[in-house]
Amino acid sequence: AAGGGADRLSVVLPQGDYDQSKTKVLHLSLNPAGAARQRLREDQQQLQQECARLRELVRALEAGGPVPAHLEATSELPSSREVAELKKQVESAELKNQRLKEVFQTKIQEFRKACYTLTGYQVDITTENQYRLTSMYAEQKTDCLIFKVGRSAPRVPGPSLPS
Repeated sequence: AAGGGADRLSVVLPQGDYDQSKTKVLHLSLNPAGAARQRLREDQQQLQQECARLRELVRALEAGGPVPAHLEATSELPSSREVAELKKQVESAELKNQRLKEVFQTKIQEFRKACYTLTGYQVDITTENQYRLTSMYAEQKTDCLIFKVGRSAPRVPGPSLPS
């Protein structure tokens, strides 16, 4: 008989219905579901704003014109002024490097000439790590000493001399 009473009760009170005189429903002031919905709305709104801003930036870049100032500030791309300034700096550095190379070559030639004049010997690089020492007092131009310099002491290639 107890089972019959429960059936009758479910007919009288549909599922999820309650007796308002005996039941009190409490609502949380910091409802987690409501907070999650609010965060979702805020994230969606932020993403829509970013999407609109990026679309405008793409249109401006495709047009090839200058990027509007309000997009430049929020964009992670360097501004056209910044790019132009960096290009100038690179050109200036390349020009300085070229000038240094030219001065260095001139000073090397001066040093080699001074050494040749003072000592009478000229050193030329023939291949990597191989040098030719020529004397200004040699009887023939082909009279020279060829040697290699590596990690160890310099060595003269060729047949070994008897001891």
